[in-house]
Amino acid sequence: MKKILAFIITAVFVGCSGLPSVPSNTSPTVLNKVSEYVDLKSEIYGLGYNRISSAGTFVAEGKAKKESLAKLKKNVASEVDTYFNDFLKNVDPYSKSMFLSSRNELKNYAIDSILLNASQKETFEIDNKIYMISTVERKDVFEKSKFTFLEYTSNIKKRLENIYSDVNTNSFENINNKSPQTNLVPEATISQESSENSETNISSTDFTSLEDDPLFL
Repeated sequence: MKKILAFIITAVFVGCSGLPSVPSNTSPTVLNKVSEYVDLKSEIYGLGYNRISSAGTFVAEGKAKKESLAKLKKNVASEVDTYFNDFLKNVDPYSKSMFLSSRNELKNYAIDSILLNASQKETFEIDNKIYMISTVERKDVFEKSKFTFLEYTSNIKKRLENIYSDVNTNSFENINNKSPQTNLVPEATISQESSENSETNISSTDFTSLEDDPLFL
């Protein structure tokens, strides 16, 4: 009988070894429950628990739910990171900086959108503890990550198109009309020189004639 029991426990550990975010000291019974309620191929989950106190089960359920959502958020964040890294492989090195500068904000936006669809998968009690499993669909994680990435790409594209359009509508005449015309010589200097010229009498004797100029001899 002991050999049969040992075999069952070993089988449970092996079957649940692929479950992410489960502490190594989690009991085989809890692991078995998780593997029973969660489809790892199509779901991402978070497991939370709390000991039942004198306040009753509803308080323990509330705390277990909060912990399960926190762990689910952590697992979803890891998945979103993986998808973003894959999407960035399609971005050239010169454009990548635009995405990297907004990556954390985009990631948080995607995670918040995904968690809106989180559901309480199962609640169970073992050894005077309330356990709760919260899950989201893996497909939904992918779709929300893709949507966020594409929307940001579209936003960048629109901004670049606006810049292109604004620059493209400019012409040489428009630019010159917008630019103030400036004289190389200050107006005050020109006015002063004009005044001096008008007040000075210039005679032909002040200039050397062609016959007297040594360059033309």
